[in-house]
Amino acid sequence: MYPATGLFYFSHDHQNLSEGLSSFASESMYYLKLLEQLEPNNIIVIDEIFNSTSSEEASALAMAFLDEIHKRSNSKVIISTHHQVLKTFMHNKNDYISGHVGYDFETNKPTYKLIIGEPGSSLAFKIFDNLSAQYGVTTSISENAKNFLDQKQV
Repeated sequence: MYPATGLFYFSHDHQNLSEGLSSFASESMYYLKLLEQLEPNNIIVIDEIFNSTSSEEASALAMAFLDEIHKRSNSKVIISTHHQVLKTFMHNKNDYISGHVGYDFETNKPTYKLIIGEPGSSLAFKIFDNLSAQYGVTTSISENAKNFLDQKQV
């Protein structure tokens, strides 16, 4: 067991429009408060870090945020994300362990089997195509969408 002095969990949308805080601003505020409360050995779990802003900016902020956490403490951090830049960054660093949840294309559902050692893909195009077929809607949306991306992004 890791001897944790603090446990932090972040998830969901915490926008507070009455205080003028968007989803992103609210999430950022919570992370800044976390930095103030860090002790030497924490466990920090973040579900979908910076999910309410652009993927590129979210990845950059998350990478810098992780650096800041590790400057201030020896905390262990568990992050779930769909941000490809962040997944690739974390996978390429020896400080992190990548993993993803398997997916069963026959049932169109996650298997919840954890696959360690690779960050995995969001599988968005394949899932979209399977659902299109399941509901009998023929489109070229996913093929056209791929044309908007560099192949390294898929």
